[in-house]
Amino acid sequence: MDFIHFIHPGIDRLLDFSKGYTFLDKELEQVFPPENEEFKTRYVDKLVKMYTLQGAEEWVLLHIEVQGQYTADFGQRMFTYFYRIFDKYGKRISAYAIFTEASTIMRTNVFKLEFLGTKLSYQFNTYKISNQRNEDLLASNNPFAIVVLAARTALSARTIQSSDEHDSFLINLKFELVKQLYAKNFPRQKIRSVLKFIKHHVRFENKETNSTFEIKLQELKTIRETMGIEEQIRELIRDDAKEEGLEEGLAKGLAESKLKLQSIARNITLNLGYTQKQTAQMLQISVKFVREACRQSSLPMDEA
Repeated sequence: MDFIHFIHPGIDRLLDFSKGYTFLDKELEQVFPPENEEFKTRYVDKLVKMYTLQGAEEWVLLHIEVQGQYTADFGQRMFTYFYRIFDKYGKRISAYAIFTEASTIMRTNVFKLEFLGTKLSYQFNTYKISNQRNEDLLASNNPFAIVVLAARTALSARTIQSSDEHDSFLINLKFELVKQLYAKNFPRQKIRSVLKFIKHHVRFENKETNSTFEIKLQELKTIRETMGIEEQIRELIRDDAKEEGLEEGLAKGLAESKLKLQSIARNITLNLGYTQKQTAQMLQISVKFVREACRQSSLPMDEA
C-alpha cells in the first residue's frame, strides 16, 4: 500500500500493516453491478479492507478519476459510492479521488445537500497529478512518487502533434524515470510493478521508438543483474580466506571486489548516462569512489 503511505506518511500510527490487507474486487462488483450504466465498476478502482492497530476492520476506497473531461456531478458520484459501500458493510470509509487530467484547476472534494433544515456535507480526499512538483516527487523514497512522475511525464507530451517529435521528447524522459526507479533501490517486486506502469502508461507512437527504448532498458537490466555487490564481496572474501589464510584471503578478496565495483560504476556512468552522484546512490557507495573509478577512464568528470 505505497499509495496510502504516500498520502498519509504517519498512517502506521493508525493502521496495522503487519496484518496485511485484502482487495475486495468481487464485492465491489456486487455493490456496483456492471449492467448498471450509471455506476459501472470502471469508475472505482479498488476497495481495500485493512485493520487498525486496535484490531478493527477498516475500509479504504481508492477511486481513480480518469475522465478526460471533469463532470459537475463528480462529488455526487463519490457520495453514491460511499453510501452504497457503507450500507453494505457498515464500516468507516476513507475515500480518495486521484485526478489524472492535464488541467491544473482544483476539483471539488465535497458534496453538499440542503433542504428545509436537512443538511448533508460529504468530504473526501483528493490528489491531483498535474499540481505536483517534480522536485518533491524525486526527493521521495516512496514508489508511488515514481508512478506520479510517470503520469506527469505522459501528460507533458499530450500537445505534441508529430509522432516523431512526440517520441523524441518522451524517450529520454521515460528512460530517466527508469534510472530514477533503479537508483531508489526498491525491492525487486516493486521495481517490476512500477516499471510495468512506466512502460505501458508512458506510450510511444512509433514501434521503432519502442525498440530503441527496450534496447536501452535491457542494457540497464543487464548491469543490474550483475550488481549483487555486497553478496559478491562477502562470498569472494569468504572463499579466499578459506583457501589462503584469513589475512591474505581478506586482502585479495577486497582488492578483487574493489576492481569489480569500479568496473560496474564506470559502466553505469559511462554507458547509461548516470551522473556520478546517481551511480553512487544506486550502488550505495561514495561519490569519491565513483569519481576515482571514472578517473581511470576517458570519461569527463561531472559535478558531484
